[in-house]
Amino acid sequence: MTRVRRAVWPWFLLLLLIAALLAAILIVSQPSFSAPYRAARAAALLGYAFIFFAIVSTNYVQPLVRRFGRRFVALHHWVALAGLVLITMHPLVLAAAGGGLAVFVPDVSSWRGFWTYAGRPAWFLLLLAVTAAGLRDRLKNGWRIVHGLTYVAFGMGAVHAVMLGTSFVSSPLARGVLFALVILATAVLARRRYQDWRGARARSRRRTQ
Repeated sequence: MTRVRRAVWPWFLLLLLIAALLAAILIVSQPSFSAPYRAARAAALLGYAFIFFAIVSTNYVQPLVRRFGRRFVALHHWVALAGLVLITMHPLVLAAAGGGLAVFVPDVSSWRGFWTYAGRPAWFLLLLAVTAAGLRDRLKNGWRIVHGLTYVAFGMGAVHAVMLGTSFVSSPLARGVLFALVILATAVLARRRYQDWRGARARSRRRTQ
């Protein structure tokens, strides 16, 4: 058991370090922002990094479980939950800073307005996705479909950041990093669906033999 803890937690600490450095760099690049808005941006960036880590780790759950044991699954769940909490802090801080509860309401006034503030509906989708994972025993196989909303929320969050986030609007490098994360997350989804398809096809062949 001790060996498992030593094997897994350094990766979690490395994630914290990378996410903190990313948030610090982007926050310092805009020193004109007041403290509440810096805190809101930091929460969003850290939360996004955690969700990305949770997404990527799903592509390697089986080999990592064989290597580290079931504790890795628990770590994956805690990382996803931490990401949700941090991303929730983003609108909460903005609401407390004067935005009110309107920061949670999706903008349906126009197509551009919806995508500019796409982080709002993305938060609801992410909340559903994380909740479904917690209720997987009750939802049976249906939880996977709802949990897949994580990828939709991740993409919508990226659009929101590019269209509204100051650091991403003004920095081609920041946009490039964000696009790379979205591409990697999409690749993870495509690989998992391909593996599911191959598995279903193999099971079908065994039944017909």
